[in-house]
Amino acid sequence: MILHENKEVLDLYKYKIAKYLKNLKLELHKDKSKILPLRNGVTFLGYRIFYHYKLLRKSNLRRFKRDFKEKMEAEQSREEILKSLQGWFGYSIWADTYKFRKNIIKKLNEKTIQKL
Repeated sequence: MILHENKEVLDLYKYKIAKYLKNLKLELHKDKSKILPLRNGVTFLGYRIFYHYKLLRKSNLRRFKRDFKEKMEAEQSREEILKSLQGWFGYSIWADTYKFRKNIIKKLNEKTIQKL
């Protein structure tokens, strides 16, 4: 993935890459090597990348919400749930998810208070 604000520069890079790959007897895949505006967002490594921000892919959020709901209903301890959240928070922290993560912790705290 190459990001640049000027389309002509991207066309030049694409041409140079194609030329280099030709020496290696390889070629760019026509459907997978496109020049796209970032205003539409680009899906890469589980994120949806825009010009000024990154979001998590919707499918990843849906899967997390489903799994989190199951854990909350399964009567696991707060510590067990926090352990399982650490990895997901490590991944999600690189996207604009501050409010989402804050709400997850809030729900977990509410569950803990209800148990008392």
